[in-house]
Amino acid sequence: MDEIEIPKELLNEVCHTTTAHSFINIYETGFILVNPDSCNQKYSRHGIRVGETKQTYVQELEGISVFDFKNFSQVDYDTYTKESWDVLSADLYKFIPSHESNDGISIWIIIDALKSGKYLNRNKLYEKWNEKNRDSAKFIPKVEAAFLEDIPIKWIKKVCIYDISKKTFQALDSVEAYHYVKNR
Repeated sequence: MDEIEIPKELLNEVCHTTTAHSFINIYETGFILVNPDSCNQKYSRHGIRVGETKQTYVQELEGISVFDFKNFSQVDYDTYTKESWDVLSADLYKFIPSHESNDGISIWIIIDALKSGKYLNRNKLYEKWNEKNRDSAKFIPKVEAAFLEDIPIKWIKKVCIYDISKKTFQALDSVEAYHYVKNR
């Protein structure tokens, strides 16, 4: 997958990706919730279609899935995935730069992980997964991380909105992003 590059807007950041509809809910509730209300949503969390029973590894831990791009090496990730294709249950490149969405944009919420005492970076989460649940649930090794608590919007550093048709990112603070998305 070398032809897809991690966007510079996301490098060295901890990011949660979501849809426009979910971002509005996040902003209005004041939190990215561990257990969001998924009524009226095509997808609940982590790309699992509403009604599907298989949970992601992070859901099993009762956490919120994020991408940990801090000091991330795409070369190392690609090497790992080529060597471990048989154990992979999910793929980073299904999300970069946008995941399946019918609203024309993908929202990347950049979070200050240092604010949390319940954050497992990609290395800690990988170790935990590798010890116990290697084949049990959907997981993206070497890049997926988790918050094991609700994330207040005050921990949001910025919001990057990816316009799928224009193939561009726009970085906004959370208030600007909310108004931009709400008024589309």
